Amino acid sequence: MTHLQLVPNTIFDAERAVLGAVLLAPVEALADIRGTGLVWQHFAEPRHQLVYVAMLRLERQGSPIDPITLAAYLERAGKLDEAGGPGFLGELLGEVPTHANVRYHAALVRDAALARDGDERGRHEEVQRGQVGDALDRLQLPSSAYLRLPWSALDAVMGGIAPAGVHFFCARSGSGKTSFLLSLMCRLHAAGKRIYYAGLESQPQTLRLQWAARVVGCDPGDVLSGEIHRQADGAHLVTKLRAELEQQRTDAYHAVRFSPHATVDQSVMAEICVEAAHFGADILVIDHIDHITADGSPYQASRKTTDTLLKLTQKYDLRSLVASQINREGLSTDRFRNHRPVREEHVKMGDHKLEIADTMWGIYRPLKDIVKMEEKLAIEDGKAQIDTVLARGVMALNCMKHRAYGSRAGSRVQLGFYRGDVLDAPELTHGIATHRRTFA
Repeated sequence: MTHLQLVPNTIFDAERAVLGAVLLAPVEALADIRGTGLVWQHFAEPRHQLVYVAMLRLERQGSPIDPITLAAYLERAGKLDEAGGPGFLGELLGEVPTHANVRYHAALVRDAALARDGDERGRHEEVQRGQVGDALDRLQLPSSAYLRLPWSALDAVMGGIAPAGVHFFCARSGSGKTSFLLSLMCRLHAAGKRIYYAGLESQPQTLRLQWAARVVGCDPGDVLSGEIHRQADGAHLVTKLRAELEQQRTDAYHAVRFSPHATVDQSVMAEICVEAAHFGADILVIDHIDHITADGSPYQASRKTTDTLLKLTQKYDLRSLVASQINREGLSTDRFRNHRPVREEHVKMGDHKLEIADTMWGIYRPLKDIVKMEEKLAIEDGKAQIDTVLARGVMALNCMKHRAYGSRAGSRVQLGFYRGDVLDAPELTHGIATHRRTFA
């Protein structure tokens, strides 16, 4: 195999150009660098290795990457002098006028490293060293790098959500998956997180209205149906909603971005993931992944879309929360099916989703604790509505898969549900009928 041969000065300059590009545009440059397969061991200059590793650690921590933060990190690690000192870090920022060529420079550095290594065995050993380096990076992630869910009962089962993972939430239409995801978005936004929300099932303006309704404490259904205008305090609520929507124009609210896409396929999924990565999203929400366009086989289109999601979630270290539908088979013979824990075979085209999922959850409205036989028969005969036997103000989730904790598959969690908002167990205990919350 012939490898690109570079003179030492060219290698040195290419390495400095890569580091300078990261300082100019950290998110975009690191995304492009990862696409070339470059790892820290490819840098020939030891100083460059130290600086690049420090950049990756700062990115993992969610910290800005600039000469000042790099110097502070390296000084804490006792490596600042070894890395060339603050002066060297400042010089890197002026190495290139733009990050646009970073992919080309990174490929030069990678190919030069392979040329130095010289044989297949060396390249295989390099891959192994890179894997160990990645594992060490993961081990050194701070606790703040693991996203926690804002509902204690669910968080206890889920655990921390690490970067580069895909998590599915599956339900039939109208069972609350959008309410769950929007309630989650509101709480994470209030905690200062950045969210990219691809609401493929709803128009962005509808999602913004629902978001505003949750913040001011009114029922999103009343807003979307126009019922708010018939309420005694309707004019006052509309004024609060208008103020909240105007607030969404401000810089403080730009920590949430809604995707303009209405449907998804393999190429749109790639666009969504890249947009979320460039935005610096702490969490990517896709609601829902089955709103798909397909010229041929829907199954193949779905598989390609989810495969693309997994690949780019891992490439860009995203945390992807994805809503999916459950299929309708068996509903005519079992009127209670949608109010029991969701099973894997219920998930629409769920086999390939289960393969890539870090966790998979079902969302459903559960039955009340005791359903009398006469109530059950009346519903089966079509003489009564299913709502008469549902637990009031309750949303349930069941875990179908948990990659980190396999023993937690089968766990069930109940949350409160009131006026479109999902509540924690303590809020449910203290009475959801008077619940109001300001998220921002």
